[in-house]
Amino acid sequence: MDQYQAERMRRVLLDAAVLLCQASPRGPFPPWAPDPLDLIGPATVVVRWARVLLTHLHPFYVVPPPHTPTPPMVPYHDLRTVAIAAGLSPSRVVAPTQHRIRAIRLAASWSMALQRTWERRSGVTALDDEALWMIRQQGGRAMFAPDCPSSLTLATMLRRPLRACGLTPGLVHPWPESHGHLTAPLEDLVVEALGLADEPTTWWRLGNSRVPSDAVDAAHLAWYSRHPGVVGGILAREHARVSLLGLA
Repeated sequence: MDQYQAERMRRVLLDAAVLLCQASPRGPFPPWAPDPLDLIGPATVVVRWARVLLTHLHPFYVVPPPHTPTPPMVPYHDLRTVAIAAGLSPSRVVAPTQHRIRAIRLAASWSMALQRTWERRSGVTALDDEALWMIRQQGGRAMFAPDCPSSLTLATMLRRPLRACGLTPGLVHPWPESHGHLTAPLEDLVVEALGLADEPTTWWRLGNSRVPSDAVDAAHLAWYSRHPGVVGGILAREHARVSLLGLA
């Protein structure tokens, strides 16, 4: 966000009837940017809803918890790379066995169920059947990364919270993408397991650049060697997923 965008946000929020924000309203804003809650008018209704975190397209990737070290290049942990760093696996290559394909399908369902659990705790439901249908229709374009929904996914998930506020939701076309500057690989194993029509990719999109997954893996392995405590923490937190995907 630059100064122009911050000023534009200031003007929009001042006249907003409803502010829909995820768990932390500051989101990805830089430290100098104003806090959105300081800019809204006295009559603005604030609705907080659960952070969108769907890993069905990227089952091996983990978003670092808040206030924990983040690896270089891309802000995600790859459980396959973590398994190598921990000495649990000799290679990042995962064989496309029928068992693993079923595991990826189970992991996808588990991800959706977990998102709905978080939403129930927040008291605001966004991933209803309509949103779930739209996510499936988008295939590999629904999520750029585990916590980066496409604008269509996000807009669809906002419909129910908006209706709860007495507003009629609508989509603006063309809807600008807010997260497309970072895109995780859509791997052939996931494409096969979920029956997607999309072409697999083996690179990360970082802004206007494509970075091969191998380069990211190498950087992360070197980083894990200097942060062994991070490896143990990931394996402890993600034990269920590591076991399901057959990485340990």
